[in-house]
Order: sequence, then C-alpha cells, then structure tokens
Amino acid sequence: MGATGGYFQWFVLRERIVGAGLWWLASALGFGMAMGAMEAANTGENPAMAGVLLGSIYGTVSGLLQWLILRRNVPRAGWWLLANLLGSLVGAIALPISTTVGESGNWGLAIMTFGLVFGAGHGAITGAALVWLVRQSHTGPMEDLATAQS
Repeated sequence: MGATGGYFQWFVLRERIVGAGLWWLASALGFGMAMGAMEAANTGENPAMAGVLLGSIYGTVSGLLQWLILRRNVPRAGWWLLANLLGSLVGAIALPISTTVGESGNWGLAIMTFGLVFGAGHGAITGAALVWLVRQSHTGPMEDLATAQS
C-alpha cells in the first residue's frame, strides 16, 4: 500500500521535484516499518491503538525519507513532516473501521475499506500539502530564464 500511494504521489511530483524517483520507495519503507511495528507490538486486541501506531510510524518514517527528497528543492519542506504525520493519523481511522467490517467475516471488503479510507484521509491532507509546497517553490518563466544564464 505504501508503494502504491507513493507511486501516485511520485507521478505528480516527477516533473516538478528533482530526485523524486525514490519517493515511492520512501513510502513503501515507511508502510512496511509501520506494519512490522504494529505486528511486533501485538495490538490485535485494540484496533484503535493499532491505528495510532500505524499512523505515527508511517507518517514519521515515510515523512522523514520524503523530506530528504523535498528539502533540496522545496522551500518550507519541513512542513511536509507535519502534513505527512497528520495525514497518516487521519487515515489511520481506517484500521478500527476495517477491523469492524472484517469481524463480519468479509476480509476482502475489510481490506478494500482500509485502503479506501486510509487513502482518502492520508491523500487529502498530503495532497493539499504537496500542492502548497510545490507552489511555494515554483518560479515564473522570467525567473527561469534569468537563472539559466547564471
């Protein structure tokens, strides 16, 4: 899931951010580490706590790795850390919701519910943040021409 979401973000960023090619990998590593930590913590009895753990770790790890890419090209890239963490925590409401759906025995629907709810919550916040951050770093055509000669 982290790689998929990261791919879609990379698809938008690839022409705007130099070095964005590893964006999907940062997302995949963050999601993998969050899932591993959630399993290690054995939060199966408490889906809300599992969601907080998942959102916190995914938001922090992927946010830091993606910030390393953004900071070279985007002013105010530090805001990405907060936006990614907030988006992950909002998206993490998907875990207790999908667990409730899964208790009916329909785990396929539970997985789809998790993906849709997490993606919507995380994507809305991080998408808005990326648009704002990229707009902050955009230079106009005249500025591009002026710096091309330097």
